[in-house]
Amino acid sequence: MDHVSATNTNRRFILFGALLVWLLFVASFFMPVMKDGDMVGWQAFWFYVAEMWNIPGYWRQVAGLPMAAFVSTFPATNGAVFIAPLILWRWPRWAGWLGFALILGGSVPVFGFYELIVKNELRVGFYAWVISIFLMAILSLCARRAYGREARELVP
Repeated sequence: MDHVSATNTNRRFILFGALLVWLLFVASFFMPVMKDGDMVGWQAFWFYVAEMWNIPGYWRQVAGLPMAAFVSTFPATNGAVFIAPLILWRWPRWAGWLGFALILGGSVPVFGFYELIVKNELRVGFYAWVISIFLMAILSLCARRAYGREARELVP
């Protein structure tokens, strides 16, 4: 019975951490993202979504610059981080898949904006956004491990 209470305590810490990371993620949408502009996170997000909605123009851009296809993962990654605390709380058995998807989704902006990172042209909003994605991925993987341990303990 002691293992079950330890597992529940671990899940509570993970959920609390997920809530804190989620707050960092939301805050990143109100922080500046580039040094040369006044764009904050939600404006940058909307800029990329608006570019993707222009389907013919977007595919011409992808044909000229294949890396632009990776940018289409931003809305899905943002959506996954946005609902991650709910998944970790309600459906922890999916946490491993969520963590894997967030690692892949968080890697895209790191590699896609590598040149801007090296040139130090990005600001705190970008870094808070990327860090929150990776932290949520780590918490998701920890939640999956805790859920797996909990499920093994309940089997007689």
